[in-house]
Amino acid sequence: MIQRIFIIEFMMEQQKAALTKAIAVLLSVTPETPVGKLLKLCLEAKVEEQVAGKTSLQMAQEFIDKPDSIAYWMQDVIGADGEFKAEEWQALGELGITDTEQFLKDFWAELEGIELSK
Repeated sequence: MIQRIFIIEFMMEQQKAALTKAIAVLLSVTPETPVGKLLKLCLEAKVEEQVAGKTSLQMAQEFIDKPDSIAYWMQDVIGADGEFKAEEWQALGELGITDTEQFLKDFWAELEGIELSK
């Protein structure tokens, strides 16, 4: 029983650390920047594992692993809850990606400038 409590507490600490970094990223961007625009889409969408066949963490990892497939990835994210809401399509449109390579270049440059280690 004590071991189970320890594991639960450890997992909660990991969740808190992840949430702290997520909040720090959100506080470091605005909705007009590449990272902010992508995060806005993510905030409007929701991944339901039963519908998407994968977890939200797996969906996020897919973007990191294959950023050049962002157009397909965004479509998967929008449909990952089985609903297609107007807010999701609006956020997608606000991304304004006409040049994927340039968007990703700007995205990674912005992300590199976000300080999370202090």
